[in-house]
Amino acid sequence: MSELEQCICQSIASVLDRLADGEVLHGDCQALSDALVGLQFYLPTILEEVYDEWGREAMDGFDPAVVRKTGPHEMELISLVSLLPDCTVTPIHLRLQVSAATREIVWLECRVGEPGKGRGGLNRIPSSSSAANKWRKKLIATEKAPDVEWVFQVTFGQKRQ
Repeated sequence: MSELEQCICQSIASVLDRLADGEVLHGDCQALSDALVGLQFYLPTILEEVYDEWGREAMDGFDPAVVRKTGPHEMELISLVSLLPDCTVTPIHLRLQVSAATREIVWLECRVGEPGKGRGGLNRIPSSSSAANKWRKKLIATEKAPDVEWVFQVTFGQKRQ
């Protein structure tokens, strides 16, 4: 377990401690910001282990629509994620569970990208476009992960009860 993973888990645990199961986080939170910064570096390493083509991608921040506590030490993130080097965005749905005792991610499900004709087979949406704004509004309004055929999907670990 890396130092980065420990920092992510500590930040996520701090966010989740404030919420009841099923509750959505409203407003800004420093612990969430810290977790998202860590995840933008952590998730690409996980995706690259499964998808060689992910090696040409990098994440440069999240635009969270929904952050929800889904169970004990468990979080769901529905967001747009910025991609480098072209500063476009694509949807991401992340669910994970952290161990409070060992500060590690014990279960993770990450789905990234709507299919499209952009590099990596992704629909790469210019971040300041009306299409990106429509995506943001849709994600916020529905509070659900988009129903798309995800380009990248990774799951590891086992949920604990």
